[in-house]
Amino acid sequence: MLARPLLEAASGQTIDVFPLNGIGSVVDGQSALLVPVGFECPFGTKKSSETAVVTSNGATATITFGGYIDDAAGNCKFLWQAVETPN
Repeated sequence: MLARPLLEAASGQTIDVFPLNGIGSVVDGQSALLVPVGFECPFGTKKSSETAVVTSNGATATITFGGYIDDAAGNCKFLWQAVETPN
């Protein structure tokens, strides 16, 4: 199981996404699927975070995601924080 954040542009808009790790950058796209911020493997559950700079609809935000696998519930849990500035 993987915990992967998905960013989507508002209807009729595009999005530019530049993850801190450089993997999965998108320019003028509709969505961006970031690298996993959590995964389950035979050695246990990994919890981590990812930061991305995102521009869409006249504003730029730095978004930090954290995630983990809740094995008992069979789902992924995410926390995120965004700092947004108009362009």
